Parts: sequence; structure tokens; C-alpha cells
Amino acid sequence: MVNSPSAHDLPTLDAEIEAAVRAGESAALQPRLTRTPRIAQGAYYVATGLWPVLHLRSFEAVTGRKRNAWLIRALGGLIATVGTALLTDDIAGPGRARRLGLGAAVALGLTGLYLTVSRRGSRSYVAEVASEAGCAAAWLAASHRGPDAAAR
Repeated sequence: MVNSPSAHDLPTLDAEIEAAVRAGESAALQPRLTRTPRIAQGAYYVATGLWPVLHLRSFEAVTGRKRNAWLIRALGGLIATVGTALLTDDIAGPGRARRLGLGAAVALGLTGLYLTVSRRGSRSYVAEVASEAGCAAAWLAASHRGPDAAAR
């Protein structure tokens, strides 16, 4: 007896084949709506992450003086690394870019909100909270466009 698919197996096989193909799609083939949050947030994170690493004085002029410059530079490097991963789509598997982008936006947004409400940070953190809320909203909008969008 040969184990070959029959006609009633085709819907299951089609879904499995489609999932395998979509998992290996290049960034150029991704729908624009799901690619946009990844690219926008990645560029924003690289720029804002590298800023204190490259020029702490101007960063502090906008955000206020910091006690631990090494910590600010380390966090900046980490944020830039997340941004690079989002930009290069160096995140294998469906849904990982979305989880990374949404998780980072929520974590950094809540941190900025705490610093704003507690008055431990400068007023520039209000803009940071708004930026992170925009990133989170873009990921949520993309994930509600359908199962294919949510997987990216």
C-alpha cells in the first residue's frame, strides 16, 4: 500500500504548504501593511538607540541629565540592537517580529509613562510615550488584518 495524498487530503496539504512557503518569504514579498510597522519601528529604534551612544551630551540636553551614563549607553545599544533585528528581518519564524516589536513598544512606552507621571524624566518622555503607542497601534492594526498579517 502506498501512502500518497488523496483528493480529500488536499485542503490540509494546501494549508501546510502555504504556511511553509509563507514562513520562508522574503521581506519584499510581505504585504506592505505588515512590513511598515517593522521598518518604521526598526529605524526609530536604531536612531534613538544610537543617539546616547554616539553623543550623550545632546541626548542629555533634550532628555535631562543622567546619573549613570554607562547605563544609558548600554540601554541605547540594546534598543539599537532590537531595531536592527526588526530592520533586517533577522527573526526566524512567524509572529516573532510582531512579538518583539509589540513587546518592546509596550515595555518602553510604560517606562516613559512612569517617568512622565512620576516627574522623574523630562517632558520629552511624553513624545517617547506617543511614539511607542504609535508603534504598538501599528502592530495591533497589522495583526487584526488577518491570520497572515498576525504571523509577521
